Amino acid sequence: MQESTRRPKLHIALATGCASVRPPAMPAQVVADLRTLVVRRAGERRKVALLVGDDGLKKALEGNGCTVLLDPPSLEALAAFGAEQVVAFDGFLRGGLGGLESLSRAAPAADLVLSFATSSSATALVAGLVGSPVAPALAEAEVRDWLAKAGYAVTSRDVAVEPHRPTTLSADTEAALRALFEQVNPDAAADRVVLVARHGAEAAKATLVDELVSVAIATTADAGALAGTVASLVRQAQRPLELLVAGALTPEVLDAALSRARSAHSVSVVPVPASSADSAGQWNAALARATGRLVTFVEAGELLEPWHLQRLAQTLRDGTAAWAVAPVRFTGPVAEAATRYDLAARLETGVVAPSGWLVDRSRLGPFPLTFAEGSDVAAALLEARLSALFPPQWLGGNAGVDCPRAARPVAPAALLEPLRARPLRWLTSLEEVLRKEEPSLAGLLRSRVAETSPVAAKALGAVEALAERVRKAAEDARAQARAEATKSPVEPK
Repeated sequence: MQESTRRPKLHIALATGCASVRPPAMPAQVVADLRTLVVRRAGERRKVALLVGDDGLKKALEGNGCTVLLDPPSLEALAAFGAEQVVAFDGFLRGGLGGLESLSRAAPAADLVLSFATSSSATALVAGLVGSPVAPALAEAEVRDWLAKAGYAVTSRDVAVEPHRPTTLSADTEAALRALFEQVNPDAAADRVVLVARHGAEAAKATLVDELVSVAIATTADAGALAGTVASLVRQAQRPLELLVAGALTPEVLDAALSRARSAHSVSVVPVPASSADSAGQWNAALARATGRLVTFVEAGELLEPWHLQRLAQTLRDGTAAWAVAPVRFTGPVAEAATRYDLAARLETGVVAPSGWLVDRSRLGPFPLTFAEGSDVAAALLEARLSALFPPQWLGGNAGVDCPRAARPVAPAALLEPLRARPLRWLTSLEEVLRKEEPSLAGLLRSRVAETSPVAAKALGAVEALAERVRKAAEDARAQARAEATKSPVEPK
């Protein structure tokens, strides 16, 4: 925010940052994505002030029944408007903490919807390395610190990813660099962040409750299935427990299903409104409210044995693993249970069996513990991503959970693509699973080498895996570059 002694000027141009620095214009798709995110977060029939001259965003908000003040000329005009939401972009943040403090005084009752480019994104880091123009960007931690000091608490976070822009690097080199950046920081895949902050709200506590186990429960319309799962949770030896029940059951039905849990010792019940009909979306909504350091997730209908959670929790306390996994009894076609945890071996059977997880969030660092919504293998995707970075502690022996769900068929190739930025040790094992379907001369050569020298065979396998990854990364990058080259650039208004 740039202020004069008489009339503070609020004009901010979308995607151009400060007047002195003009980065490349955002691609049209990113502008459209940001407009969609902002409109969704702004809500319906509200008074919205845009600290940006974007007519397209104004029309989109008006389509939601909002009354919009576009690019107010001064703080006085903003205060007179009585905004319920204020939308701002990068240029506004050039004022740092001072701009946020001025805004909080002018519109103390308004929520702030704030979007900015992140300095830790892989796109910015690659561009900086090769000397390409880099859009002005900010560190998210610094922005959050400014918000807290100005009296704002962040209530939601979304991300936007820019389409690939070719660089002077070779395709395989750039792919390797991006993979490295995303291994170090999973949030590097996000090029822009959209934060919603509420003024005067109490910031969420960063410290999680150590001994508390939060159980995220996804529900269906079957209240009996939920009641059975809750009953098995009440019988758990592990205490204390926090049951976060997400779904669209009516309050009367939900109260009846949770009546036993509400009266249980050291068990708290948190109903979580969730518009999503699938388990992944409901788990995400519940996890956002969870306060326990340890979290697990079940679906209504699953029955947990009394010692299940306690065994998992004790295993984590006794070791350093970030999560523990217990075998699960369930109905459905599956091979014999593995005697040790090996995700690649499990995928080789062509199905993913449900398993009981308990995750220690304090050991995950910046890893986002969220499910891929809209995917029928969302749990398998999260399990694979966790396995790639954090080898779990596997509890062998008898099963810990009765699960009515059948194992889900899944092709290893379906999991490989979203995991290419993960550590190579896990990708190697998964790609070996894929290659087993393709007998070739290379397989015969490997077997002959293995007969003469195990060391040489291991080296040959590593070289083959590396060559395959480089080849595939190069093909993907070239295909994406060709696709981008055929598109007509559309500048945002």
